[in-house]
Amino acid sequence: MSIDYTELNTIADITLEQFKDNYRNGGNTAGDYYDELVRQGRDQGNKNIENYAKLAKDVTTNEGANGKTANGYSQAAANDDGVDFEVGSDNWLTMQYNLMKNDLAAREDFSSDGELNYDQTNQIHTEAFDQVGISPEGYTLYTPTNDLGEVDPNLAQALFEDLIEDAGTGDNMLVDGLGIDILNDWADTTDTDYYKWLGNLAEAIYNDPSILGDAAGDELQDFLDDVGEALVPWVLEPVLDFLLPDWLLPPTQGFGQAPMLTCPLILDL
Repeated sequence: MSIDYTELNTIADITLEQFKDNYRNGGNTAGDYYDELVRQGRDQGNKNIENYAKLAKDVTTNEGANGKTANGYSQAAANDDGVDFEVGSDNWLTMQYNLMKNDLAAREDFSSDGELNYDQTNQIHTEAFDQVGISPEGYTLYTPTNDLGEVDPNLAQALFEDLIEDAGTGDNMLVDGLGIDILNDWADTTDTDYYKWLGNLAEAIYNDPSILGDAAGDELQDFLDDVGEALVPWVLEPVLDFLLPDWLLPPTQGFGQAPMLTCPLILDL
């Protein structure tokens, strides 16, 4: 049974300029849209719809650890593309508007029950980010789900559902994860994407330390510790190789073979 699109269509039936004016006057059309999507998911007993909509609502309001992390991450990724993506900026509002429109169209046209899988969710984000000149990696969950999907789409879908479930229940979606073996399989096959993703997350936290207060303190500190541990072989190895003579150093592995001792996403199993 599919969700009811009547109210969703009513909310989304708005021009871009009206959308921007509403936000700048204290409203939040995208927030209203995702509130309705939460209700629809709950009424249909579909937790994936409900959890995703809760996460999306937090992003539109820039509230909670997940909303702030997602916005901070996207801003860091946008910086790589030379795009201003501050919360409330013209580019940010344009993306949010197009994402809302894309979300509704995809649910109506390509889903029998109103639920979108990880790949469909990546696609609607990719199209919305492209409208403001930002690469697909601007979406927080794109890199882990897309790259894992190249290994096994079923694992990528399971990861996507696990992350949005964490977000939907108030946990930090980037602190918890599915399983060390699954994410290490992904990390071992896409080292460059993996470290770039971690770097943007670290930049988000650096730029908005309040994220630390919104998340579970001890768990997030463990997350940051493990991020540092994961980056040490990558950052220090080339520095030491450059500064010290070869006879002082044991043979080292290249960047692509840097050992993954733990996965920084998996801290609460």
